[in-house]
Amino acid sequence: MFSVGSYVVYGSQGVCRISEIRREDFSGTAKDYYILTPSDDPKMVIYVPTDAATLTSQMRQLLSLDELTALIHDGAAAEPMEWINDPRSRNEQFRQILQSGDRLRLFCLLRAIHERREQQIALGKKLYAADEAICQRAEKLLHGEIAAVLNIKPDEVQSYIQSQLLAEG
Repeated sequence: MFSVGSYVVYGSQGVCRISEIRREDFSGTAKDYYILTPSDDPKMVIYVPTDAATLTSQMRQLLSLDELTALIHDGAAAEPMEWINDPRSRNEQFRQILQSGDRLRLFCLLRAIHERREQQIALGKKLYAADEAICQRAEKLLHGEIAAVLNIKPDEVQSYIQSQLLAEG
């Protein structure tokens, strides 16, 4: 069970604060709900029934600092993702990675998109809009969590990762 005041990553919403746990009656039956407030949209409220395993399974504790360090190391050492040339197939695989919430796969996805963007720029081209949109969603999830762990802004995460990789040598 999660506690009030703690931060979690909720599905594809990203980092949320558990603002309270309270009993609500939405459908004629009173239930306890986690009341989540997304970090990037404090006016939004998400109700998650505490007894709904399919929904609570989408709530994950934030990484610890040790887990974050391991993620950066493992992500940099991982085999690069092979770029899928067919846009539809690529988009489907990228969406599956986003939905999985797997941090290492998200890290590798972002690495692949950033590398592809650099290749396209070198050719005087741009990345497909769908790939840019996936990149933004993946950054929101992963960079949002890393920023919360480190207490920095999400736009500072990329330089933090680069400094950690340079320090590893």
